[in-house]
Amino acid sequence: MSDGSRRRSVAIESLDDPRLDPFRSLKTSNATRDDGLFVVEGALLVERLLNSRFETVSILTHPGWFAEPKFELPPDAPVMVLPRPLMTELVGFSFHQGILATGRREPWPGLREIVEKVSGEEKTVMISPSIDNPENLGSIARTADALGVAAIVVGRESPDPLSRRVTRVSMGATLRLPVLEFADVHEALDELAAQGFEFVATLAGQGHVELLKFRRPKRVGLLLGREREGLAPEFEARAEHKVTISMTPGADSLNVGVAAGVFLYCLRQNRLGGP
Repeated sequence: MSDGSRRRSVAIESLDDPRLDPFRSLKTSNATRDDGLFVVEGALLVERLLNSRFETVSILTHPGWFAEPKFELPPDAPVMVLPRPLMTELVGFSFHQGILATGRREPWPGLREIVEKVSGEEKTVMISPSIDNPENLGSIARTADALGVAAIVVGRESPDPLSRRVTRVSMGATLRLPVLEFADVHEALDELAAQGFEFVATLAGQGHVELLKFRRPKRVGLLLGREREGLAPEFEARAEHKVTISMTPGADSLNVGVAAGVFLYCLRQNRLGGP
């Protein structure tokens, strides 16, 4: 560890220190959603935060981790050092990761600008109007980031895409992939339609085009429903294409994160449309 890193460390003597406020009771609350900050945990996500577009505001770790850091610590963010037992007491659960960090929220560019920056003719945006499970959002974001999605559009009541749980499940994908929240998702659909996107509703049951027989348009808005209720009729009505994944008779619907991965893989591999 460099002398500069040692000079940047701040030993915390008490859990009452207000500089620790963003890290309190992380398991039971997401107090940072409305104050401009977010929290990530673990060496992998802290390093990905440091390499992201978001400013790293502070880092919290214990003396053992700080003595042998796994990556270069930033010169412009305070590194607070707290004994490991006190870290566990602070965050509200048995904490083994060894390091946490806060980032400063920053709005993403608009949907049009994001789409225009994607190279190539084929572009995909995912739209999940009513997703309500943080693990599902994290899983979808991780897959979407890996398979070339330009952005994810969600409703205002969705989980916080920069919450500790979502960033953890997504392996930091939501630090790179825009997740855009809309109070009225139809406004996002109107904007995408004006840019030449065609909407593909992902539906269960018979009477829809089988996924492997569907020929994708160049610009796809992929509509995903809730896991139990499916896609709301108002959004299904906006879809030019209604597509399903064939399953064993009597099987329940796929997890929404799994279904999203199947659709995205087929879209990316250009396996749609047959010979």
